[in-house]
Amino acid sequence: MDAYAFTGAAGDIVTISAVKTDDGPACMEAFLYDPTGTLLGGTFCNGQRLDILSAAGTYTILVNDDGLRATGSYNLTLTSSACSGG
Repeated sequence: MDAYAFTGAAGDIVTISAVKTDDGPACMEAFLYDPTGTLLGGTFCNGQRLDILSAAGTYTILVNDDGLRATGSYNLTLTSSACSGG
């Protein structure tokens, strides 16, 4: 399991994805936690997730394979944009 952190602002729109890059058996999952440590949700088997952040602070992404037993390479992608508020 790997952990990553980023700083977000309330209203930011973020997309996360974790995709394996080798021939191993793993389906990668990424789970997003808010600044209080509450799980917001996750991706499943090399998928992606979109969230609108509800508070400013440091968010955490935990990445692992779906069985917590495989190893291998993956790409984690995080995109973020400010909500236009229109």
